[in-house]
Amino acid sequence: MWDAAVVEMLAMRKGPATPLPVLYHDLVRRTGGPVLLLCSGLGVRAIQFARAGIDVACIDLSEEMLAHTRRLLSEEPADIRRHVELRHADVRQPAGHGQFGLVILED
Repeated sequence: MWDAAVVEMLAMRKGPATPLPVLYHDLVRRTGGPVLLLCSGLGVRAIQFARAGIDVACIDLSEEMLAHTRRLLSEEPADIRRHVELRHADVRQPAGHGQFGLVILED
């Protein structure tokens, strides 16, 4: 399990969220939304989707990773934050997570 110190070290290496890559815009356009991010990690990709106006649900087993995502989201305007849902759950148990047009598992 990730501890807070490791999460912060990883975050320092990652840097701020850049615009959502064109690949993801194209995938969302083709498949529709919302997006499910499995093992959502530091939350940078979630913020990219939210800034693009795309609803995204983030699932991660690490509460420390979700806490980092919450900190990043707290710096975003309310119209960005409303696109992101955070769930502390095991991604190996997908039942009950809803319907999604696109599911992404990164890193």
